[in-house]
Amino acid sequence: MNFGSLQQVSFPGYLKRLARRIATHKLPLNYVITVPFVLQVGIVVGLVGYLSYRSGSDAVESLVDRLLDNKANQVQQDLDHYLSIPKITTQNNAFLIRKGHLNSLDLDELESFFIEQLKLFPKLSTLALSNEAGDFLAVERPDPNALIIRRLQAA
Repeated sequence: MNFGSLQQVSFPGYLKRLARRIATHKLPLNYVITVPFVLQVGIVVGLVGYLSYRSGSDAVESLVDRLLDNKANQVQQDLDHYLSIPKITTQNNAFLIRKGHLNSLDLDELESFFIEQLKLFPKLSTLALSNEAGDFLAVERPDPNALIIRRLQAA
C-alpha cells in the first residue's frame, strides 16, 4: 500500500498526523472503518433528534395557541349570553315604564312584577328600581328557593 500521495494534499495538522498513522499502520483497520461511520451516524441521529424536537415544540405551541383562542372565544360567547339577559330585562322594564304599562311609583305592583320576572329568568339574581320620588325596591334571589325583598320609601 502506498499512501504517499496523501502527504502531498494540504490538510490541517491533525489530519496529517492521522494520515501518517494510517500510512505507517499504527492505527487498526477496524478503527479506521468504524470511527467515521459511527461519527456520521451520531451526527445524523443528533441532527434528526434536534429537528424532531424543534418540529414537535412548534406543533405543540401551535396547538396551545389554537386551544387558547378557542377557549377565549367560548368564554366571550358565554359571557355575552350571560350578560345579555340582565341588559334585555332592564331595557324591557324601562320601556314598560316609559309607555305607562308599569307604574314606577306603585311599589306593590313592581314587587309582584319583579318576582314574576325572576321566575321567568332563573339566571337573574336581583331586580331593583329607584324612582323619582326617592323610593327603592329590590327583589333578590340568593338561592333558588328564597326571595329577599328590600323596600325603602322616601315619604
